[in-house]
Amino acid sequence: MILKTCLRRLGLTYCTVLHLLLHRVLVKVRLFFPFLSHSSPNHVTHTNSERYVPLGYSRKFWYADDLSAEVLSITSPSGQKRLYLDPNQVSLVKGKKAVIIDDAVSSGTTLKSTWDFLEGVGCEILVCVVVMKQGERWKGVLGPERTGKVVWVFESPLLRKVEGGWGVRE
Repeated sequence: MILKTCLRRLGLTYCTVLHLLLHRVLVKVRLFFPFLSHSSPNHVTHTNSERYVPLGYSRKFWYADDLSAEVLSITSPSGQKRLYLDPNQVSLVKGKKAVIIDDAVSSGTTLKSTWDFLEGVGCEILVCVVVMKQGERWKGVLGPERTGKVVWVFESPLLRKVEGGWGVRE
C-alpha cells in the first residue's frame, strides 16, 4: 500500500514502472501471465514493433497439452495448475527474443517451469520483469544465469503467521 501511494503521488502506476524497466530491452514479444486483474497489457507495450502474447491458466478446447506446462507455486503447491500457450500464437514466439512479465517471484518454481517451457517452444528469454520480488529463495531455483535476467519494481520479504502477528519466512 505504501508503494502504491508513493507511485500515485509521483503520477505513476505499476504498469508505468514496468514500461520504464522494459524501455531499453529490444524484444519482439512480451509474454504476460494473467495477473493484477489486467486482462490486457496494452498499457505496458506502447510500440508497434512489439507483440504481446498472453499466457493463460484456463485450457480452451483447441489448446494442445504439449503447449502447456505444469505450474507449482506458493498459491498452487499441489501442481494442479497448468500454464497454456495458444497454438495459434506459437509462430509469434518461436525463434523470437522475448521478455516474461509476471506479478511476483517468490519460490521461483512457476517462473522456472514457464521459462523452460518457452525455451522449449523456441523462444529466447532476454529478461523477466516482475512487479514484486519476495525473498531470495527463487534464485536457487532459477540458477545464476536466469537470476541475472530478473528485474523487479519493488521487493518484499516472504512472511509467515507467527504468534502475535507476522514474521519473515525464507
